[in-house]
Amino acid sequence: MVTTVMVYKLEQLSPNDIKAMLDIPIQETRFYREVRQEGEKAAILRLLHKRLGDIPVEAQAKISKLSLAELESLSDTLLEFATVMDLQTWLDKQ
Repeated sequence: MVTTVMVYKLEQLSPNDIKAMLDIPIQETRFYREVRQEGEKAAILRLLHKRLGDIPVEAQAKISKLSLAELESLSDTLLEFATVMDLQTWLDKQ
């Protein structure tokens, strides 16, 4: 029941309202970081697919394990990739 109330309440609040309610910036919450990381992963996989075609399952698994900082680095680099092998090489260096 508490979860239902929180989800409904948070859905209606702006980030500033949540910050005021919790007395911390929303960006400092684990929830925010995890949601951002999932969004970053999804965006990177879409861009890689558009750039390189099908991405091997093994590469997708490695990408899913990257930290937010590593995902940001990958997003800065992915436009330089010409082949899936370029992606594999980058992932192997991480």
